[in-house]
Amino acid sequence: MDRVNRDLRNAEVAFNQAEQVANEAADADRKAILEQNATAILLVSWTQKAQSRPRPEETEDQIMARMRCCQMRGCSASAV
Repeated sequence: MDRVNRDLRNAEVAFNQAEQVANEAADADRKAILEQNATAILLVSWTQKAQSRPRPEETEDQIMARMRCCQMRGCSASAV
């Protein structure tokens, strides 16, 4: 009977250790997901901020140079 009780205690300890390892792995997965979400939020925020910045004003010479370049390439001057 003592051996059965000892085996049961050993099995319980092994189960508890396995459960702890599984919980730690799940915590690591949740942490990785949270870090990925935070990174994605930062990237979206930075992109939105960059898109909302006004472009510096072009001089007439710069506009003409851009238009000439686009005419030579065959692209649209307004798309550049």
